[in-house]
Amino acid sequence: MTKTGSTGRPAGTPAKRGDARAERLAAALKANLRRRKVQARERAAEPNAPGRDTEPAAPHDFAQVIADKRSG
Repeated sequence: MTKTGSTGRPAGTPAKRGDARAERLAAALKANLRRRKVQARERAAEPNAPGRDTEPAAPHDFAQVIADKRSG
């Protein structure tokens, strides 16, 4: 069995042009996911975070379509 690196390809094999791009993309996606998880944890830890509504949002009817549907 051959050893594999963190990239999943056998150790010592040259990287192809697309592989390098895929590795950069994968690393960027992982970093983004970690950052978003940290942000979510911080938001969850704040007891009275601004922007968190305790009341449900009121319905909006900019086009006033709901009144037409109820009358029919």
